[in-house]
Amino acid sequence: LTHVRKEFCEYYSNFNSSDDESVEVILFLKNISPFSTIATSLKPKNLQISTEKWSSELNGLLKSTQTKDSEDSQKIFLSSIRNWPLFGSSCFLGLIENGPSGIPTNCEILVALSHTGIHILDSSTHECYLVFAYENIASTRVTYKDNNDYNCIGSVRLTASNGQQLILSLMQARMFVFILSRYQYILSANLLASA
Repeated sequence: LTHVRKEFCEYYSNFNSSDDESVEVILFLKNISPFSTIATSLKPKNLQISTEKWSSELNGLLKSTQTKDSEDSQKIFLSSIRNWPLFGSSCFLGLIENGPSGIPTNCEILVALSHTGIHILDSSTHECYLVFAYENIASTRVTYKDNNDYNCIGSVRLTASNGQQLILSLMQARMFVFILSRYQYILSANLLASA
């Protein structure tokens, strides 16, 4: 059971430090039969444990949380994940055309726009290569491959206030720029309100 808690926490949050938080997340799942196909589909692909053992340990954990009602479980779940850096992220598939050293170029990445900034992740391992805080972005320049396509492929150049540049090739460049501008607008409104 401890193994499942640890793996669940690491896989789904990759940022939690408390084992208790992983238990709270699983509380949300208490109404799902652990032997159903839904419970089996929740098993992380990279978790080195059999489906039967996963279901059995999940069942034990769910039985231990039977005293919580569904609404309480949902509140605990939502309050736990709200603190995760990628909670509520909009993710975009793309390539790094040019970036800081240490980040491989021309490899498939995920770009996640969240309340904490722009996260550049490996698309298969979800390892975080880089985080750009919105307040550190000095300029954004976009070149669209086809201006007639609403969600067209485009090249997005982000320049940080320290001069560092990151050039991304994104499949949905227009949507990326739209969401990025909303986050920057909210940030500027918050800065003005606090001044």
